[in-house]
Amino acid sequence: GEFWRFFTYFMLHSDFQHLCVNLFHLMDALDLEGVPDLEMSPGVPLKCTRDGPVASICYPDIGIGWNNVVGIMATVLAFGALLGTIKNFGALVQGASSVCFGVDGALIALYGVFLGAGLDQKLRIPEFGAFFWMRIAIIAFHIVIDIVQSVCGSGKDTVGTVAHMASLVAGFCYVIIFLPPMGDGSFFGSDRPYIVNCGMTSPKYVTLDEATTQCLAFFRRSNGIEIGTAQAIACTILGAGVLVALVNAFLKRDISDDGIAVFSCGDSAPSEAKKPTVLDDERSALDSEIKLRERALNEFKESVEILERLHRNLSNVTFRDGTQAAATAS
Repeated sequence: GEFWRFFTYFMLHSDFQHLCVNLFHLMDALDLEGVPDLEMSPGVPLKCTRDGPVASICYPDIGIGWNNVVGIMATVLAFGALLGTIKNFGALVQGASSVCFGVDGALIALYGVFLGAGLDQKLRIPEFGAFFWMRIAIIAFHIVIDIVQSVCGSGKDTVGTVAHMASLVAGFCYVIIFLPPMGDGSFFGSDRPYIVNCGMTSPKYVTLDEATTQCLAFFRRSNGIEIGTAQAIACTILGAGVLVALVNAFLKRDISDDGIAVFSCGDSAPSEAKKPTVLDDERSALDSEIKLRERALNEFKESVEILERLHRNLSNVTFRDGTQAAATAS
């Protein structure tokens, strides 16, 4: 019944290196909450502006605010923990990696709709699309490294890899379902500038009502999908994941969690019923070992008794010296 452990396990790390790797990963996604009003150099702001220096490198204000960041963290932590233990039910889940990959999934969704809506073309920074693809390439690098580590480890890190990929999908789905505001609304004149009319994404929307239906376009204007359809797909993915995790927990409810799992499925009677069997096996093994030791002890006692009789027999033998033995012989 300790359901809060769905969201608190990210504070537990195996060692200092594990903590540092996750912190460096999160540092690459700090702009998800918002871009601070800082200057990289005099007159060159860190946040992109319409009238900023043309040659500057800046971060777009795609921040979704702290409340949505917290919502993403809660979603990806729970979803990653549920799916991460499908293969190894009852395993220990720890670390903030689920948050890292969940944030990456949210950034991919935000970058995708940003490019799909053509917002990069409204900026004066040249090759701004290349900047986004570079960020996505960094995220893809994290994903590839995680998968390679799992494969090279002969599947020993299956729990972590499944949890990471599940969190990545959950972060992506969160953005589609809740459509968080992008920035403060002052940059493009709207708090959700990534929403476009479906008529701008495909010629199949011929009537006025169809053309003005709201859509999301991912990475390209031609990759448009109606918001209602996209949200239904995202909800189906998350719901299917939760359903699979619950069915798996029910089927493997007899596996002992040893105080690690968040909650147990079913009564505790099966686990307690197995305890006497385990104790009987241990008692049988102990009895066998005692019998072997008793047999070895008895054999040792018999050897000692033989040596004692030999010693007594030898003590009764009288040896004569050499001259007496020669005289007697003559």
